[in-house]
Amino acid sequence: MTNDNVTLIPISEIAILNPRSRNHVTFEAIVASIRAVGLKKPISVNRRAEISDDGRRYDLICGQGRLEAFQALGEEAIPAIVSELTKEECLLRSLAENIARRRGSS
Repeated sequence: MTNDNVTLIPISEIAILNPRSRNHVTFEAIVASIRAVGLKKPISVNRRAEISDDGRRYDLICGQGRLEAFQALGEEAIPAIVSELTKEECLLRSLAENIARRRGSS
């Protein structure tokens, strides 16, 4: 089930399931863009069935760069589209977004 409404989520409640490293120049470009024009596209998260011991309520599906840029800018919350998916569905969506992005940038 997916909720297309955008919700403001505390960054501290989001866990990154499939982290990846990012080129410093690319990351700084994301930060500069968000600083200049704001967030153009909300991140995607999955609501966990249970809150983890460290207070994480959501798993990141897509938007690690945007999430980390918000953190770098000192923000404590980020606009997100919240879904309710299985862990496998989350990983597949994350992978699909990364593949789609790489095709467009080559």
